[in-house]
Amino acid sequence: MGRSELRNWLLAYDIADPRRLRRVHACVKKYAIPVQLSVFVLRCNERTLENILAELEEHIDLKEDDVRAYPVPHHCEIFGLGRKLLPRGVFLPLEGLSRRVGELTSCDEKDMIAMIEVEDIER
Repeated sequence: MGRSELRNWLLAYDIADPRRLRRVHACVKKYAIPVQLSVFVLRCNERTLENILAELEEHIDLKEDDVRAYPVPHHCEIFGLGRKLLPRGVFLPLEGLSRRVGELTSCDEKDMIAMIEVEDIER
């Protein structure tokens, strides 16, 4: 897979300091959708992800905090319990993921009209 090809990512963080946590959360929300308190999903290419991580690095303490990005395979299944993952009308363009998000947000696939993509933010 090329560095410029769009793919889905799961971005998670564990930040030790409340002040840094607020900054990291605000930064990540610019590019991704929260699926849990410190777990987000975003769609971008590898180059854009590196730019986002570089921006996050400015807000964290590398000795105390942890930020990770995991690629989400194109074909995947998601299982969950509890609260809904995404707001109504928001989905991600993956077969298994969009089906599961539809189940959790109680909307039909035809109702899922907003597709999440992150523009390339070249530095």
